[in-house]
Order: sequence, then structure tokens, then C-alpha cells
Amino acid sequence: YNFRDLAQIFIKMHSLSEAKWYLLQSTKLSVAKNDDKHTITNLVNLALVKNDIGDKVSARADLVEAYDLANARGMKGKAAEINTQIQLLDKNKLASSIKYAEASDIAKKDL
Repeated sequence: YNFRDLAQIFIKMHSLSEAKWYLLQSTKLSVAKNDDKHTITNLVNLALVKNDIGDKVSARADLVEAYDLANARGMKGKAAEINTQIQLLDKNKLASSIKYAEASDIAKKDL
């Protein structure tokens, strides 16, 4: 799902509208392939970007969708993480997508 990789590049460049578009494309692909793990990841990333753009209502909807999918697939740990993100969003304390993308790079280097 190279669209997701492209989205991360645009996030780092602070081009959030472009990042959103690529995440939407990646989500469409993962849904079509019934790839729940990528769909959940894409929805969470999309929520972070939408939150940064200022679309908190849509960001929350994406997080709830990701939570519901994780819960339905028995991914209890992931569902709990997403639930925490929903609570942070509701308190206006959700991390920005830019910080998340940078943290993702650090995590990859540790592998």
C-alpha cells in the first residue's frame, strides 16, 4: 500500500490535504482487499491528519470506525489504543499527525 508511504511523506512536508488524499486511496484499497490491519492503521492515520486540518468531527468518525473494526476482529489491544485516542480527541489533546509520522520513523529505525 504505497499510498500510505506517500501520505507519510506529505505529512512530514506539512502537506496535509495531499496526505489525506493518499490515505483515503490506501483505505479504499485495504477495504477492497479485506485487509483489516491496514484499514485500521489507515483510519487512525487519517483521523490524525483530519484533526490537524481541523475536521474533528470526521476525525472522530474515523477513529470510531477503526475502533469498531478492531473490536469486531478481536484486536482488543488495538481497540483499547484507539479508544484512548478517541478520549484524547474529545479533550483536544490528540497528538498531531506530524509528530506521529516522526515517531513512526524512529520506531522503524529501532527494528
